[in-house]
Formats: sequence, C-alpha cells, structure tokens
Amino acid sequence: MEVTRYLSTAVESIFPRDYWLNPLSKSSYPRLSQFARRFVICPTGSSEVERLFSTAGTILTKYRKTLTSENFKMLLTLNKNIRLMNPDMEVKLPSMIKSINSLFCYKLSFFENISFS
Repeated sequence: MEVTRYLSTAVESIFPRDYWLNPLSKSSYPRLSQFARRFVICPTGSSEVERLFSTAGTILTKYRKTLTSENFKMLLTLNKNIRLMNPDMEVKLPSMIKSINSLFCYKLSFFENISFS
C-alpha cells in the first residue's frame, strides 16, 4: 500500500509542496500524491470552497433536517474523497442524493395527505 511504502522511506528536508509536485513523488505514490496535492497545498482561489458548499446544499435539504451533523460530515467527506480512493469509478452521488430526496418527498407528501383522526 502506498501509505506504508511512503512511511517506510527516509525523511527528506524539503517543503511539502515541492515534494508532492516532484514528478518522482507523483509516479511513486500516485494516489497519495493526488491526495497531498489536494489537501497539503492550499488552493489560491475559492472555487473548491464553492463546490463544497454546492455539494453540502445537495446533501442537506429541507427533507433531511433530521440528518445528524456527524452523518452530514461523513456524507460530505465521502462525496469529496471517494474519487481519490478509486479514480476509475464513475460516481454519480449528487444524482443519487436527488433520487433519494425525491423518494423522501414522495413519502412525506403521501403521509401529509392521510388523516389520522
């Protein structure tokens, strides 16, 4: 596994940015390098933050208000990192979430029309 191999190497005196942008590091640890470039190197713009808020809005809708903050964090983390674990996987999480939300909407509207008195 890349992490184990990386941790077993000697410590180098180099800036993290330079290390992970080095072509040798990219080829030796492709997934770990991709992860590091995404999280160790700070982005210069706000586009990633805007994408994160957009995804959060897709996950947390008015029909999912009972979603705990812990579950919300896990869903958001999974959505943002699943491609790093398997880059070949085509993930359609936003459309899956919309399908789940529409199912909840249908169930809620069904129960709203029933009188229990």
